[in-house]
Amino acid sequence: MMKLLFLLSVFTPTFLLAQLPDMISKSKIIVNKKIEANKVQVFLIYINDYSTSSCVLSEEEELRRNFDSSDFTISNICVNSDLEFPKETIKLRSQKQGIIFWSGNVNEKPIVKEGNLQNATEFVAKQLGVQKESTYVSNTKKWKAEIDELTKTNIPTKVSKEVNGAIINTLVYDNLRADKTISLNRIFSEADFSKLKTIEMTFLDNENQKINLNKITFDEKGFPTMIKKRNSDDLIILTFDNQLLKSTLENEQLTIYTHKENQVMGLIQQKDFKKLLVYRLENQNLLEDVYWINTDLDKEKNNYYDQKKMVNNCIVSYSKDYTSSECETAPGIFPYESNKEIQSSNSTLKLNIKIEDIGNGVLEVFKSIANKDFEKVGEIQLNERKLIKSYTILSNGKSVKVDYNGSVSKVG
Repeated sequence: MMKLLFLLSVFTPTFLLAQLPDMISKSKIIVNKKIEANKVQVFLIYINDYSTSSCVLSEEEELRRNFDSSDFTISNICVNSDLEFPKETIKLRSQKQGIIFWSGNVNEKPIVKEGNLQNATEFVAKQLGVQKESTYVSNTKKWKAEIDELTKTNIPTKVSKEVNGAIINTLVYDNLRADKTISLNRIFSEADFSKLKTIEMTFLDNENQKINLNKITFDEKGFPTMIKKRNSDDLIILTFDNQLLKSTLENEQLTIYTHKENQVMGLIQQKDFKKLLVYRLENQNLLEDVYWINTDLDKEKNNYYDQKKMVNNCIVSYSKDYTSSECETAPGIFPYESNKEIQSSNSTLKLNIKIEDIGNGVLEVFKSIANKDFEKVGEIQLNERKLIKSYTILSNGKSVKVDYNGSVSKVG
């Protein structure tokens, strides 16, 4: 619903948006429903007067997953309704959530649970006298145990140190993008930042004024210690221990890194959630799995585990909201190609990138969206150390040149 309102605010005239509630309000609709006896029934109630979404509720999927279809029938109630049971009529009105269980016995009243729909499985199981658990509850227990196991030790290995290096390289190049849709860390997979003090991205605006973008500061060993974010005062502070990334601090969010066998873990703990990033290398690809655990039990349904795998030499991401696949050629070898496809419940996005080395330290960047013809969208100029000297963005016949100032050499 929030995404819908955001899109409407962008594309809909203000006068039309002001009238929106009256246009889609369902408050005048009242459905009268006589409930059939001798039949165990569950009603999932989610009434929102201004919702445009269909009446498909995830808790229905949970109930069907955890019970036999013969145990009871399920009805979703998403409009104002009068439910007529033999012993009483329940009036459901505006902005209402809850669950109703009825045994089907004409001599028994329905049992009502008001509030959000979470834990419908547990509520129904209690009425039926059985033990059942929502999938997100059992998953949360499993994920918590996995997090504890992954973070209980910190013993770096040769492989985990390589993973650590890939994380650092990705952090740097993710913040050296001129075009945010083009990932650079695979192109410059083995960059050498030794003898550098800073890299600072700048460009000239239409009034020929210099605009500062990202800035990265390095220590004497070539490790990034501070990253100033694009167009803001936001900073990422990095600390190291024995040349391994120990922590990052961004917007008061601290990530602590530990090692276990062939993996590196990045743990973020705050008052209301715990997030664990699990990194590993496979075929020179840095893969990242994500655990997200809410400490508030009322938000347990929002917990998730996203995973990345190598499938036919492609990186496949399995998210709760979408699935993406990215197929790339070998890092650092030109021509470099990346083909990415993102699939959500109602859309598919295809993005193809091609980068060619035309000599004299110049890389040309081409992009194709939705399988259209490739279009040149950028040009990268490298310096003598094979680091980026400038990145020219090309769009609609115009160009913007981003200079990577500095790469300031240190004395000695």
